[in-house]
Amino acid sequence: GVASRSLLGRFSMSVAAEVYSIFAGDVADGVADELLFSTFASRFPTVFEAREMRDEQGHSRGFGFIRFTSPDDARRAIEEMNGVFVGGRALRLSETKKSATTAHEVVDDDDPENTTVFVGNIDASITEPILHHYFQHFGIVEGIRIPVNRSCAFIIFDTKDSARAVIASMQGHLVMHRPVRTSW
Repeated sequence: GVASRSLLGRFSMSVAAEVYSIFAGDVADGVADELLFSTFASRFPTVFEAREMRDEQGHSRGFGFIRFTSPDDARRAIEEMNGVFVGGRALRLSETKKSATTAHEVVDDDDPENTTVFVGNIDASITEPILHHYFQHFGIVEGIRIPVNRSCAFIIFDTKDSARAVIASMQGHLVMHRPVRTSW
């Protein structure tokens, strides 16, 4: 049968389990959650969920998340599976902003309509087109505002999921040779 993308139904959620998530970028269009799940579950037994993010029309966003119950498996997956081809494209794997959470915890702001991401520690010479280049892969960028001091920017996305993905995956990543901070 088809592998399930999630084994959450098999666990009792009365006690919150530790969850370690990794970001998967460059996910090929047409890669189902089940394929992403089975690719990792065959090597890492603590995988319990894999999800490719999709837009409102059901089209691939080109990224997803894989969740583990073991921090060691999450780290090993990044080391051993980064660059592995799935569906004809090499996966780009990295840690999420907050790698250890509980299954009940949602790292989010309280406003369901907020899709604005704060990006700090940006280079003083950065421009809106450069920021657009770095962040366009997460979803439709509806606006970018760089305040006068130019050490930070605010990027507005079309959906909450796109904003969450940026915050989870871009924390500490280099943008023009500087590690950026991301938050709501």
